[in-house]
Amino acid sequence: MLETIQNLSESPKIATGVTLATGSTAVAHAFDLAANALGMAATVAAITLSLVLIYTHLRKAKADSIKSEIEIEILEGQRRAQKAKNKSSIKE
Repeated sequence: MLETIQNLSESPKIATGVTLATGSTAVAHAFDLAANALGMAATVAAITLSLVLIYTHLRKAKADSIKSEIEIEILEGQRRAQKAKNKSSIKE
């Protein structure tokens, strides 16, 4: 379920729709066109969406960091292997 929410939170169309709905509700609430309960629901939805987006971006940043570390280790291993190969070919 969390992955579904994360996928939805990364969708630009969903984000635009939620932003417009939340903004419209806030404006309607400001002009007393919406009930207090609706304004509170919009606030809770906005806070929840913000928390999901923050979590998603932090998780993605962590995954990218781990991926970069692995790539660096692979490249260093390849460099060491090439260096060892060059040394062994020089001795022959």
